[in-house]
Amino acid sequence: MPFRRLRTRWTGKQIPAYKKGAYANRWARASRFETDETCHRPPRGDRIPRWFRAVVIASRVLAPPALIAAIKGSRFTRGLLRRPRSAVDEQEAETRLKALELGWASRNAAFSQFFSALHAPDAPEHYSSLSDLLRATTTAANAIRIIRAYWQLDLVDSLQQVRCPTLILHSRDDPIVPFEEGRLAASLVPGARFVPIDSRNHILVESEAGWRQLVSEVDEFLPAPLATANLSVLTMREREVLNAVARGHGNQAIAKQLGIAEKTVRNHVSTIFDKLGVESRSEAIVIARERGFGR
Repeated sequence: MPFRRLRTRWTGKQIPAYKKGAYANRWARASRFETDETCHRPPRGDRIPRWFRAVVIASRVLAPPALIAAIKGSRFTRGLLRRPRSAVDEQEAETRLKALELGWASRNAAFSQFFSALHAPDAPEHYSSLSDLLRATTTAANAIRIIRAYWQLDLVDSLQQVRCPTLILHSRDDPIVPFEEGRLAASLVPGARFVPIDSRNHILVESEAGWRQLVSEVDEFLPAPLATANLSVLTMREREVLNAVARGHGNQAIAKQLGIAEKTVRNHVSTIFDKLGVESRSEAIVIARERGFGR
C-alpha cells in the first residue's frame, strides 16, 4: 500500500496506461522537497514506481544524492523471520507458499481467488485480473524466492537514516503486512507522518473509500506543481550543463565532461536557476527531465 513518495509529472518516455489519470502529474511534485545526502533520486529508468517500496529504502539511503521526499505504503519494515512470530505464523506462511506453488499455473478459479483475496479481500471484482497479472509477471519459483527474501528483510537501521519529508500510510486491517509494522516505520524515520488508511486491502482499489483517503493525504503532503519554465532562454552551454545536471552529475563531473573549470560550472548552474525561476538543483532536474533532458 502507499507511502508518501513522489508524485510528479511523469518524466518517463511514455506514461503506461495504468499510470495515467489522477497520478500522471504527481510524480514530479515531490521533487520540490529539499534534500540532503541521505535523500536520493531513484535509479534512472525506474523513474518512480507507483509507490515507494520498503525494499528499496536501503538504496535510497546509499545512492548518489539528488532528490526528494518519500511515500511509503503497506510494506515490510521487518520480514516474517525478523519480527516476533509464533510457530502458527510460520506454518501459515509456509502453507500459503505451498498453495502458491501448486496453483500458480492453474486456471482453477479457487487458486486464483486464494492468492488475490489475501491481498485485496474487499475487491473480488479484481481477483481475476490480479491473478493474470501475477502469472504474467513471473514464475511460481521466482515468486516464492521473492517472498522468502521479504521474510528476511530488516530495514530498522536504514529507516533511521532517511532525512527527507516522509509520509507513511498503512491499511488498518492489512492482511499481508501487520499494521504495527507501519507504526514502527513511522517511529523510525525522523519526523515522519503516519496515516492509518481505513481499508482491509493490501492493494487499494479506486472504488473504496481508503483509496480516496490515500489520494487526499498524498495531495496534501506534496507541494504545488512547478511553474512553467521557459528553457529557450538558455544558451547552448547552459543547456549542456542542464543536461548533465539532469543526469545526476555533480559540478566536478560536469566540468571534466565539458572541459571547463568547476567554478564556471557553478556560475552556469546559478544562472540556470535564475532563468528557470527555481531555487534548488532538484527543482531544475524535474523541469529538465520533463523537457527531455538527461536521457
